[in-house]
Amino acid sequence: MSIWDDIADIAGDIFNYAEQGVSKIAETIIDAGHAISKEAESQWRHTSDIANQVADIANELGITISQGLADGINDAIQFNASILQKEYGPFPDKGSSDACTLTTGKAIAAVFVKIAAEGEEYDVFGLLSKACEDNNKAMIKAGVSIVVDRIGDTIYNIPMVAEVLKNKNAMKDYLAFVIYKAATENPQLMAGRAGQAVTGLVMIRMSALLCEGKVDADAPEWPNLIGRKPDRADPNAPAVWPEGSRVSIDGAIYLVLDGNVRHIPDPNTYNNLFENGNNIITSAPNLQVIGEQLTPGAYLAAGDTRVYLVTDGVKRWIASPQVFQKYHFNAKVVKTINVRDLKDIPVGNTIYQYVKRDGAVIKLNDALYLLLDKSAHHIPDPATFDRLFANWNKIHEVAVISVPMGKPLTNDAYLATAEGKVYLVNRGEKRWIVSPMAFNNYNFNWGRIKSVPASELKNIPDGNAIN
Repeated sequence: MSIWDDIADIAGDIFNYAEQGVSKIAETIIDAGHAISKEAESQWRHTSDIANQVADIANELGITISQGLADGINDAIQFNASILQKEYGPFPDKGSSDACTLTTGKAIAAVFVKIAAEGEEYDVFGLLSKACEDNNKAMIKAGVSIVVDRIGDTIYNIPMVAEVLKNKNAMKDYLAFVIYKAATENPQLMAGRAGQAVTGLVMIRMSALLCEGKVDADAPEWPNLIGRKPDRADPNAPAVWPEGSRVSIDGAIYLVLDGNVRHIPDPNTYNNLFENGNNIITSAPNLQVIGEQLTPGAYLAAGDTRVYLVTDGVKRWIASPQVFQKYHFNAKVVKTINVRDLKDIPVGNTIYQYVKRDGAVIKLNDALYLLLDKSAHHIPDPATFDRLFANWNKIHEVAVISVPMGKPLTNDAYLATAEGKVYLVNRGEKRWIVSPMAFNNYNFNWGRIKSVPASELKNIPDGNAIN
């Protein structure tokens, strides 16, 4: 079950829950004799508003988020509340900005909602969740590294972040410090639900950093975090909103294409492309890089067996029906044009379904491939597939593979266990599968794990762990 799927239709309830949780936390601390300024309490209460907006975002994306997200936000508030006064006192009036806090919180939340929408929760948070359950600091460190590698570039690419912070790597070091500190000092905060807890924790910490200039006193290299000459945003970093989304910003409608939000200039162009106005995301400004607007009159065209988006003076092949649906394009308005005229339009980049999640099995031209190490590895035959995978239900059919081709799996690849660890044995090496979450993420088959003597496995060289 997905981290954020365990309670359906929670969007309408998350606001009330978060508000009650924040109030309870504030009252508890007050009862304990801690001095809490109205400014600090106000900051925590703003998280209720952010939670409500996150719920709206998820609802507009057509996904559900769980009570766990509200739990995680409140857990993170509680964790931060206990150290705010101790480390740097209450938020001062000077520089305090409700608008900054809300906008920042929503932007950061969008990064995590995108991860949920694209089904990457276990890829990003699985190892950290399991490591906190086991209170294993070495694994926690590895899990934190995975999380920060995935969210760091995206967060830095948010314009409001790139405008304030001097150095992306320093920001990533700071995020790693904050998450590792929370996970090691209070592992139950993230045990089994790291996605929710990290969401709340990062929302609060980044809001304090960007809106108040506040960091932990013992954070690594914190004086170099804020500066006047920040790194440039990375155009190849993951976008805040999923590719193919339509986003409403201040009443204008944009299409997320190639990681940028591109303005749809007029109703005629919109109607040339899209089926209806459903599932448009209402977004705050400055969450994502604004690209060039689509060409007025951009349209969908077919003249051979392919369907194209024609804009910017080029035709871009829409690689599959799944991609067509993902972008909410309208099949009824595709223009059939002369093949010769179509050939006269220059070719642009293909619009494809970018399957980048390790653990996925994809099908191309009747051949099956496992995505592993961000490469596609051919599965040589049905017998090998059945020896490794639980079922045939999670295969993604694609028209093009957009990751590098790796070496094929060997037809004698198998799953093995000894001394409490499970391995994938392939191409003459064994690769430790670090957790049950990782095992399930790859849809490996629990019933086909082969018990072998430890001495036999020790003779097989170690490869990189699978997490």
